[in-house]
Amino acid sequence: MIQILISGYYGFNNIGDESILRAVVDNLQGRLSDIEITVLSQNPESTAQRYGVHSVNRKSVKAIISAIRKCDLLISGGGSLLQDVTSKKSILYYLIIMWAAFFFKKKVFIYSQGIGPILSKINRRLTAATLRRVHGVVVRDDASKELLIEIGVRGDKIIVTADPVLRIKKAELSVGRQILEREGFAPVDGRMTVGFAIREKKTDSNFVDELCISIRRLIEEYQAQIVLIPFHYSEDMAVIEEIKSRLGDDVSCIRHKYLSNEMLSIIGNMDILVGVRLHALIHAAIMDV
Repeated sequence: MIQILISGYYGFNNIGDESILRAVVDNLQGRLSDIEITVLSQNPESTAQRYGVHSVNRKSVKAIISAIRKCDLLISGGGSLLQDVTSKKSILYYLIIMWAAFFFKKKVFIYSQGIGPILSKINRRLTAATLRRVHGVVVRDDASKELLIEIGVRGDKIIVTADPVLRIKKAELSVGRQILEREGFAPVDGRMTVGFAIREKKTDSNFVDELCISIRRLIEEYQAQIVLIPFHYSEDMAVIEEIKSRLGDDVSCIRHKYLSNEMLSIIGNMDILVGVRLHALIHAAIMDV
């Protein structure tokens, strides 16, 4: 049996990353019969239950080392793991896991990642040195390939493909309709429903001010119904609550956590989706919104 270990930003209730994991697990299980999958996760119990895999704590050095020693292949990805803009430490975390796999002579595969930005010279050198040793590099856009070539990774080693979430199947609309009803949203015939899946950490930013102006215009000029959708729950809810407090009953919001297939169905019930997060847009594309 082939033991596969997956490293990524999993177990944080980020719908985009959870959708990636769903796609990766489904693709592996659909193509390979004799495999056992283990995922490094912030919430191992939840990850194991959701995806039918083994899972260990991504913060436990002992558990990580044990999982690496048992595996035949380490898959790093997808998502934007190798970047140092949102955090200077996270890129080192993912690189160290790869070097631990090298130490135990395991194969390492970079799967459908969006690379960069990598601003630190040290991080650029470390990333290049690491990726020159891996067994395969697959990125999800040309800009990622260009960056890797720029920092010293051979171009013929890099394959550009699509984001894995694009392979997820459509969801039934009835699930989303029931969720929206529970969340207090009642659609009105003849009025368009506009979903907003934004990304902003500061509740008092100019972006939030402009967003509220735009939403007011949509309501006043087009009688639009507005639904605020958290794609990364822990990050997005503060801004969603801020917008709700400013606009009151004119907007509805999703206040609970949902799985990726449930979020697909929620978005499928929109007429338009305004998305800042990549995977919110991919979900809309899958659902023909």
